[in-house]
Amino acid sequence: MSAIEELVSLWEERQERGTPSTPEELCRDCPELADELRWHIRALQAVDSHFGVTLGSHLGSTTKQISSPATFPLSPVRIASEYQIERLHASGGLGNVFLATDSILNRKVAIKFPKWGKLSLQHLARFEREALITGRLDHPGIVPVHSLKQDDASHPCYVMRFIDGPTFAERVQ
Repeated sequence: MSAIEELVSLWEERQERGTPSTPEELCRDCPELADELRWHIRALQAVDSHFGVTLGSHLGSTTKQISSPATFPLSPVRIASEYQIERLHASGGLGNVFLATDSILNRKVAIKFPKWGKLSLQHLARFEREALITGRLDHPGIVPVHSLKQDDASHPCYVMRFIDGPTFAERVQ
């Protein structure tokens, strides 16, 4: 995890506990990251505000709140029967996306798992927030999310439409 990701996680953790910290307080040992941390905090707050998703009730009443795994029950993915994972399709900064076959609907899907080995509540909340927000978007340029689940070992994941073709980075090139 990068230094800025750790600072954002620390900020989220303190928000969740009801003991918020300023970017300056969090960046005492690395003041050069304060502006970037401020940007990330503003972006998280704007997205959360727009989509009604927050990390805890102390931040105000909204549509859907995420504070722990218990507040958002995930249905289990039956990898052996519901989805057949074929291969790793892509790996990004926060997660790994696998190509799989949905054996019930007989279609290709993408399943995203977070990269972190052991998820803190903040990482889990961030991953769930990503799935919830992406699942609410409806645009031809955004991959639709079908469901938010967990595998047999209780690792969170979400299932998306699989789109074959060049990546965004490849198209930009």
